[in-house]
Amino acid sequence: MAALSDMLHLCVLTFLALLFCQAALHKLSDPRRFSGYVADYGVLPPVLALPATWLLAAAEGGAIVLTLVPAASASGLVLMGALLALYGGVMTLALRRGKRHIDCGCGGARQPLSRLLVARNALLLALAGLAALTGGQPVALLNLAVAMLFGLVLWLGYQLLEQLLRLHSLRARLTPDSVTP
Repeated sequence: MAALSDMLHLCVLTFLALLFCQAALHKLSDPRRFSGYVADYGVLPPVLALPATWLLAAAEGGAIVLTLVPAASASGLVLMGALLALYGGVMTLALRRGKRHIDCGCGGARQPLSRLLVARNALLLALAGLAALTGGQPVALLNLAVAMLFGLVLWLGYQLLEQLLRLHSLRARLTPDSVTP
């Protein structure tokens, strides 16, 4: 049973590392544009949006590096969890302020804020917590390969889910009375 827990840990770790790589690359691909998303949330003064973008990208990169070092893996997962909690909290605050039509800044096609995105972040936070509390023991090479493969499959499934969320948002924009995100 311990081997299964260790494999689950590595699977989730692989998934989250891929997800945070994608997020960091999104920010770094066009920092000025991403800083516009940060500014739209209205949490920081506009002058701090660009430095916040760089800080977020650095924190995501640091979390990735930490998760890849076995002795620091739990710290990396805690940092990932903290970032996910921050993102979810800021989304919730923006939704409470009525900012439903701003882009979440999640990457890819435009995606307005919604409760679904907040729920997604809560699920990702739970996964990071689960991974931080499980595993951490060395596993056989074959088990490592299988766990990483399943982490990749989980990430690909997540990408499909993200596309469904984007389609849901698009449908809501086209027919505002028929869908409530």
